Amino acid sequence: MDDAIIDRIAFLQEQISPDNKAVVNQTFQIQINILQKAQLDRLDELVAIRRRDLKDCKSVIHSDRIFAELEALEWLQRQVIRHT
Repeated sequence: MDDAIIDRIAFLQEQISPDNKAVVNQTFQIQINILQKAQLDRLDELVAIRRRDLKDCKSVIHSDRIFAELEALEWLQRQVIRHT
């Protein structure tokens, strides 16, 4: 499981490029940060919280951040299922 997370983080780091728009690189960095600090024992709770936050969000900029976090958390959820 740890190897999958490390590989995903490495993949995301490789995607960061000066040729990308800043928002694209920020999205990758947000996902990296989430994967580095995600608490596997609270994963379902964190996904539910971010989904609720997304429903309540009125800001496009903030919703983009939530989408990026949610994408990383949902990827992690799939990995947990796959590796158990």
